[in-house]
Amino acid sequence: MILLLENFRRINRDMALKLLREELEKLGKDLSVNLTNLGIDKHGWGYVELSGSDSDVLTEIIRRKFGIATTDLAKLERGDVVRGVVANSTVGYGIYVDICLGSSNQTDALYPLHAMRSQLADGIKVSARQICRRYCLQEDIPIEIRVNHLDVVSRKVDVELSDRQVSYFKDWIRFPFDRVVLIGCSRDAVEQAVDLSGLRRDIAAIESISLTVHVLICKLGTDAPGVIPRMGPHLRGVSAQAFQPRTHLTEPAQ
Repeated sequence: MILLLENFRRINRDMALKLLREELEKLGKDLSVNLTNLGIDKHGWGYVELSGSDSDVLTEIIRRKFGIATTDLAKLERGDVVRGVVANSTVGYGIYVDICLGSSNQTDALYPLHAMRSQLADGIKVSARQICRRYCLQEDIPIEIRVNHLDVVSRKVDVELSDRQVSYFKDWIRFPFDRVVLIGCSRDAVEQAVDLSGLRRDIAAIESISLTVHVLICKLGTDAPGVIPRMGPHLRGVSAQAFQPRTHLTEPAQ
């Protein structure tokens, strides 16, 4: 069984299976391969079993596009780069990231506050909550991380963002475009909501960072906080967060 690093916990199971099947069928369109078992585990991760002469080819395509989970902590190594989703951003001393380390004894990796400050706040002593709010790091948003430290006995894993993930967030700061992060819907639903809300002229692009998480890139002069209530009626149950590059993180006065 292949356990994909693609999480569907924010949408209903039927929609999740539909999205996963459509994407895998598209990836394997010209291959001799069958999807013999497709499902979503209790933590929201998608899985599939493959058969056919091109199974290895599709497995490698899946690995490159989604990543394949290393469910055994003992097989994880320092320096490994994997995908995960934010599991808890409210603890104060960092962020817990679910990187699919087994279903029976779940272990979430810790992205500690000192690493958050170093990578996302230029070393400024701001809170984890401020950094999370700044970069829309809420529960279930996918991020790519690198393993810094692990202890198999105590089942503790410390991570930091990968270089590619840091660069991605730095681009949010560098370019003067507001963004809206949407969690818990398909790309088609986002496209339809943009049209129904009359926002097509206000949105420069729609970027999908997973099958169920998408980023609207606003055109200059369009404010992300104003976009959200216009789309809300067309995206019921979807989490929406605004990013504005002109806001800044500042250290509290002593």
